[in-house]
Amino acid sequence: MVSFKQTYKTVCILLAVFVFQTARADDAAEMTLSNCKTNIVTYVSVSRSIDTAGAALYYPATTMQAYKGCQITSVRLGMVGSSADDAIRLFITKDLDDTADYEQTCTAGKSGWNTFSLDTPYTITGEALYIGYEISGVIYLCACEQLVEGAEWVKKNSDGWIAYDDKYSFAIEATITGDLPKYNVGFKSLYLPSYTTTDAPIGCSGSFINLGVDTVTNITLTYYEDSVAAYSETVEVGATPNRSTGSFAASGYSMSKEGNPAVYLGITAVNGNDDLDPSNNTSRSKNVLCRESFTARNVLVEVFSTELCVNCAAAHERIEATYGDIDNLIEVGHHAGYYTDPYTVAESSEYEWFYGTMVYAPAVMVDRTRFDNYDDGYTYEDTPITSPSDDYLMALYEEAADAPAFTSVELTTDYDADTRLLTVDVEGEQLLETDGMDSLRLNVFVLEDSIFTTTQKDTDGEFYHRWSVREVLTDTWGDEIDTASGYKAAYEMSIADTIDINQVYVVAFVANYDSADPLNCRVMNSAKAKVASDSELSGIVGVKTDSQIGVRIIGNSIIVSEGTKSVEIYDMQGRCLLSSGRPQGYAPTTGNRYIPINALPQGTYILKATGSEGNMIRKFTR
Repeated sequence: MVSFKQTYKTVCILLAVFVFQTARADDAAEMTLSNCKTNIVTYVSVSRSIDTAGAALYYPATTMQAYKGCQITSVRLGMVGSSADDAIRLFITKDLDDTADYEQTCTAGKSGWNTFSLDTPYTITGEALYIGYEISGVIYLCACEQLVEGAEWVKKNSDGWIAYDDKYSFAIEATITGDLPKYNVGFKSLYLPSYTTTDAPIGCSGSFINLGVDTVTNITLTYYEDSVAAYSETVEVGATPNRSTGSFAASGYSMSKEGNPAVYLGITAVNGNDDLDPSNNTSRSKNVLCRESFTARNVLVEVFSTELCVNCAAAHERIEATYGDIDNLIEVGHHAGYYTDPYTVAESSEYEWFYGTMVYAPAVMVDRTRFDNYDDGYTYEDTPITSPSDDYLMALYEEAADAPAFTSVELTTDYDADTRLLTVDVEGEQLLETDGMDSLRLNVFVLEDSIFTTTQKDTDGEFYHRWSVREVLTDTWGDEIDTASGYKAAYEMSIADTIDINQVYVVAFVANYDSADPLNCRVMNSAKAKVASDSELSGIVGVKTDSQIGVRIIGNSIIVSEGTKSVEIYDMQGRCLLSSGRPQGYAPTTGNRYIPINALPQGTYILKATGSEGNMIRKFTR
C-alpha cells in the first residue's frame, strides 16, 4: 500500500507561502512569502574558499499565479553579522544559472534580520520565481524553524547551486503588496485510515493553512476513489484568519464493495468559492483496503529503557497511565537504548538496529511500524522508534489498532512446577494479503513483570521494572514460517530460580523482517499468555469492605493504598505470621506503599487489610 511517509512533501512545496496580513491601505494587503518562522535558530555552514555563498527559495508558477500583478516591495534577510559594503547581492530570477530579472547590492548593518527595500518594486508575472541572495566573506548562513516545507537551494562550494534539504529553512522573507487572493488554502496535515469495512464511513481529520486574505469558516472536501470523485462534504472549521492553521474533521463516505482503491482528498471550495491556487489542495493518494469484515488485532508496544536512564522512570509512569487499561495492547520491555543493566538480554541490544544512527532511552516502538499519519510524532527519520510523548502515545496505539490482523497467533503454554520447565506452542495462519512483506517470522519472548529493584536512576531507590524480556526463544529476528499454508512451532525453556514464576508471561508475534529496511518489519499480529496461575489477591471472603482499601501483590511485595491502616497475614492454621501498621516504603510508579513478603515460604495464606471504615480479607498463594 502507498505510504503516507512523504504524503505532503510534494504538496507542501506548493504550500511554501507563509501569509501574513500586516495592514490594509487603499484596499491593498501586504503579505510575506517565506518558508520559515520568524526566530533565527541555527546556521548553515558554508566555505570561505569560494568567492560567494548563497541561499534561495523557489516558488512554482502554480503558486505565483495567485499573486500575478502584485509587487514584491522588500526582502528581509537573516545575517550572522554585519557585512562589508555591497557584499550582498539580492536577486529575483526565473533561472538561478541565468541573468537575474532583478538584482541589487546591499549592506547588512547588523546581526539578525535586515530589511532591504527594493529600489524598484518587482511586478509578479505569474511565472516561477527564485528569491534569494549571494554574499561574500562568510562562514555561515542563517536559518529558522520551518513553517511549511518548500523547495530551497544553497550555494556553498564549487559545485554551484544545489538543492537544500533540511528540517530548517533559510531566513528569507519577501513582502508582497497589491490585489492579493481572498480564497487560498492548502493541506497541511491529513489523517486518513488505511482500512475500512463496507458501508462504514471513511472519516478523516487534518489541518490546513489559510493563505488568503479572507477568514476561512468552512471548506468543501471531496473524496476521490481511483481518480473518480466519490463524495463531497462541506465542514465547518471555525474562524481561521490568514496566516493561521485551521483543523477539520469529516464523517466521510462508505465504500459499497471490497477492494483496495487509491483514495485521495481535495479541498474543492473555500467559503463556498473557488480557490485561486488549487494546486496545493490535493493530498497524495493512499490505498484503502476494504473488506466486509476484519479480524481484530493486538498491538505490540516495545519500550526501550534501562536502570541508568534518568528519564525512564517517569516515562514508565506516562506509559502505564496511557496504556494500562487497554486489553488488546501488549507491552514488552527491552533493557537497551541507553547502555545496559543486569536485565539486558543480547537480543534487546541487537534491536537497537531499529534506531538507525541515534540510540537513546526512553523510547517506544509500536508494532515495529512508522505511522505516517503521525509522522511529526517521530524523533528521527527512517525509524519506527520514537520518544514516549504524551501527545502521541495514544495516537500511535489508535493508528495501530485500526489495522486488522494479517495473521492469527494462537499461543498456549504449559508449566511443570517441579522441574520449572516451560513449554510454548504457537500456531496460526494468514488472514489477509501481505504484499511487500515476503519474509514473515515468528518471534517468541519470555517476560517477567514487576521486577523489584533499588538501583533505578531518578527514583528514591525502589522501582518495579515492567514486562522485561528475560529470554528470546526464537532467533533474534524470528524463525521463518509459512503463514499461507499455516504454521506451528514449539519451544521449551527452564525457568531460573531467580525469576518469579508468578510474574512470567510469554509473548508471541509474527512480523516481517527486512535486513535492509527497519521500516519494513511490521508486526502482523501478537498474543500474550500468563504462565502460572494469577498470584494477585483473589477470592474475597471478607465482611464489610472499605472503598479506601487497595491491596495487591506484585513479586515479593504487598502493595497497599494510603487508605489501608494495617495488614495482617495468617497461614492456613490461623497463625499470624506478619502484622504491620502503616508500612513505610513507597513504590514510585504508583505512589503506593509496600510490605516485603520475600521471607514467607511458598504456600497459601490469608491476608487481612484494615481501613478506617472496615476491612478486607483475601486468600492468596505465593
